[in-house]
Amino acid sequence: MKYAEIILPILGGVYTYSSADEPTVGSVVSVPLGKKSAIGVVRRVFSEKPSFDVKPVGEVLYGGQLVTARQMELWDWLADYYMCTPGEVMRAALPTLLRKGDFVPYKRSQESRVKSQESATRKSLRHMSHQGLITHNSSLMTDKLEGFMDSFDTRFTGFVVPGGDKKISQAHVCRTVCRRAERRAVAAGAGAEVLQYLNRLSDWCFAVSTFFVSFAIRK
Repeated sequence: MKYAEIILPILGGVYTYSSADEPTVGSVVSVPLGKKSAIGVVRRVFSEKPSFDVKPVGEVLYGGQLVTARQMELWDWLADYYMCTPGEVMRAALPTLLRKGDFVPYKRSQESRVKSQESATRKSLRHMSHQGLITHNSSLMTDKLEGFMDSFDTRFTGFVVPGGDKKISQAHVCRTVCRRAERRAVAAGAGAEVLQYLNRLSDWCFAVSTFFVSFAIRK
């Protein structure tokens, strides 16, 4: 018989359970908690029987270890540094669906990911071409971008966090790609018009993100 410390996403934090098999540290398991069940992460496994009665671990979820030993060390450090329980750290670290046991891992092949990225790139290029954002005249493209930015009614003056919505996150990813392209263009000795266009394109992506944020606020 083995015993395990299980981190639960509640105020108490760590609870002890028994297990006929030795669970893997970092694996996600379901355990009884009062009259209900809860989802927890195995923190430590030991053989010495506790001096109090313990309940058995339920089933192991998601096929085994999900939290690495290094991540577990980070959780302990965060709990110590911020003077909170490991359960509160777990609550902040793991996605809601995973903590509820409803998470279904979805694995795509590398080929599938590449095809998806290429399809998204072609779609973006077609859209930009249709809007007149891709021409052989860099100055004209820069002027069009500035015109688009001036037309945005964002009504938003706060700090934009790159997250919270898929469209906002995608706009920020596009912005970082533009910045990277700008740095590489500088290193390659590109002309001033090209650099100005890449700079404005990055600003345009940021403006798009603020537009999505203001739309979400109004909605």
